[in-house]
Amino acid sequence: MHYLTNSWEKYFKTLTLTPSNLRKMMTICIHINRSINGPRNSVFQFNKESEEMIKKGKELMKIRKPHYYCEYKNSEPIKAMLEMLWTGFFAPYSIILTDTESKQHTEKVAKGTKYAISLSNMHNLSDVRDAFISMVFKGMQFNTYNDIKIKHIECIRVLLDVAMEEGNYLGNGWKYIFECMSKVENMFNIKAGHTDKELFGMVANKRKEDIHNKALDLLSSKIDSSFIDIVFMKSINIDDDKIEEFIQNLCLVSRAELCHKDDPRIFCLQKIVEVADINLNRARVLWSHLWRHISNLLIEISNNANKKLVIYAIDSLKQLTTKFLTVLK
Repeated sequence: MHYLTNSWEKYFKTLTLTPSNLRKMMTICIHINRSINGPRNSVFQFNKESEEMIKKGKELMKIRKPHYYCEYKNSEPIKAMLEMLWTGFFAPYSIILTDTESKQHTEKVAKGTKYAISLSNMHNLSDVRDAFISMVFKGMQFNTYNDIKIKHIECIRVLLDVAMEEGNYLGNGWKYIFECMSKVENMFNIKAGHTDKELFGMVANKRKEDIHNKALDLLSSKIDSSFIDIVFMKSINIDDDKIEEFIQNLCLVSRAELCHKDDPRIFCLQKIVEVADINLNRARVLWSHLWRHISNLLIEISNNANKKLVIYAIDSLKQLTTKFLTVLK
């Protein structure tokens, strides 16, 4: 009998304290009591011991175990986890950015999205990166300037922050960021009272643009316009094997801007000239690849029906050619 009791005692020690295991232990106790004390005292003993076990069990279950963190120097497990789980939080993030008006929720989604983009860049998951960038770009869209809300501004801030911090790894994601910058720059220009419409022979509707002042004040209070210039200035720090993607996407957005029927712009065209000037000291072989994209765009614009635009493109081509020849000397 003593051997039997010791065996059950060892068994109890191996059990994890959970509600289901407590029930098992109580059931076993009633069998032990019956075998030792007989059926007369078994119920009384069982109830007494059950109460003690439940009380002790509850006390032990209330004690929280310390958290343990493991440091992994190999990042492959993180990459595998991200590949498997990213769609799980992409869907709710997208819904929140589209449907919610909560500032708190939007800020948390913005923070999570930046982490997701950073992780995807770290592990060369370009599809994941582009999906999150396009999701944020979609979240910043609005029909009129009067519709601008905090969630739109948070999305703009995410794209600008990503451009500042992850510029070396954005690849085709630059397309969305350049479009965002163009839109933001246009809003600042409207607030300042000038647009690109005059260059294209279009008359701005000042009465309509005056309505936007309240929304534009909100934008200017949250977004620093100098961030845009800093992003292009930092293009000099982009690696040689990444700068071509930067230029290629900038030319792509510039073509789309110039062909826009309602609101044509020269923002990206101006930035192409600036970026080309900043990066003139790149290796000649690399510069020849960059120049192919830039010169093709400028030649296309030189054939445009808009004379003012043609003059601007030819003047830019002349300036860059002169500066490049100066560097070669």
